[in-house]
Amino acid sequence: MPTYDIIVVNTDPSCNNSITQQITVTGSPQNFLVQIESNSTAQGPFDVYTGNTGTTAVYTAQTRGDMVAGQIISF
Repeated sequence: MPTYDIIVVNTDPSCNNSITQQITVTGSPQNFLVQIESNSTAQGPFDVYTGNTGTTAVYTAQTRGDMVAGQIISF
């Protein structure tokens, strides 16, 4: 079973922080909802990557509202 990292980067210049979650894909297709908690103080914008931040982002410049609602990544 392949494993992947999903990385959310807060690209606000005053923050520039990232969070990584490793997931295991057990079938195909498999969807994952990537979101931040509504009580988070993070404002964004956010970029979302799979693999590492040296790759092309799956989502770029997502707003806080986008990330609270969640973004779907399919493998």
